[in-house]
Amino acid sequence: MKRFYFVVLAIFMVMGLAVTGVLQSVQANQQTNNNPGGSTSTPTPTSTALPVVGVADGDWTSGQDSGGDLSKVKPPKSYLQLLGEEVEATNKGMICHPFHGGQFGWTGRIYMLDNGQWIPAKTFFMWYPDAEGEFMACTNAQPGGIYALFGSYSNASNPTATLKPSATPTRTPTPKPTAKPPVTGPTQMSRQ
Repeated sequence: MKRFYFVVLAIFMVMGLAVTGVLQSVQANQQTNNNPGGSTSTPTPTSTALPVVGVADGDWTSGQDSGGDLSKVKPPKSYLQLLGEEVEATNKGMICHPFHGGQFGWTGRIYMLDNGQWIPAKTFFMWYPDAEGEFMACTNAQPGGIYALFGSYSNASNPTATLKPSATPTRTPTPKPTAKPPVTGPTQMSRQ
């Protein structure tokens, strides 16, 4: 009797697969662009490609265009490149700039312009707004300050997301060492 139920169940499963279309055959043809003058053809992409993202494409999260000509201001170090545009902070607080290259060997740092000199600002890296967001270089800006992201490529380094610096450092208490166990005679480990 059990065998009968098993055979009936197997027949229903085979019929179910046939009805759902799982057993349909697949046929694929490659599309090509035929050149009228020649016999060669090239494949035509069947899907749209994602746009290429640069090292630091995008805009600052806040602030406005400084409107100044910074072409005469020397970079902070000779090997650093200006990545993106500079920004003038309008409010006190965190400003961030996309830094896609930070995931691929580029090192970056945000600098503030002070009397014609670029002064390094405390820079931290994070995923904004969360781990599925965009990799950003950030700093805490002062109103009226002009900030820019500079960077260079290094094969050996790769910055990772760091936590935003906290205003108050925290201390973790060190646990007290435990006392040695009393010697009361032979144990399983010390028996011979």
